[in-house]
Amino acid sequence: MQRLRTVAVRGGSEGGFTISELVLVLVLVGALITIAVVSVRGIDDGSAKRECQTELRAIKAASEQFYAELNFYPPDDQALKDANLLQLDESPNYRVVTPEGATEPRYETVGNRCKGVVS
Repeated sequence: MQRLRTVAVRGGSEGGFTISELVLVLVLVGALITIAVVSVRGIDDGSAKRECQTELRAIKAASEQFYAELNFYPPDDQALKDANLLQLDESPNYRVVTPEGATEPRYETVGNRCKGVVS
């Protein structure tokens, strides 16, 4: 007796992925992209904070050097520039303000990038 072999034929496609497999892959790729974007954004926030802290330290050091040389604090940023202690573009996010009669200067943020950063 001879055995008959039957071949099971799929309903139209011979190979490939099912829709559920493709959806699963798309969900996983989307999750990985989301994780990568959140991670990169956190790195950028940290570097912006460090940059603000460095900028604030630079303007404070320039103000102290101004005081050491002239025995009074600079009334504004322009005085630091005139004394060749700080270029205004080196500190775009902060400005120094010394009200008349004050014993120390005040450092104010310019814009929103460095608000709340403490050095």
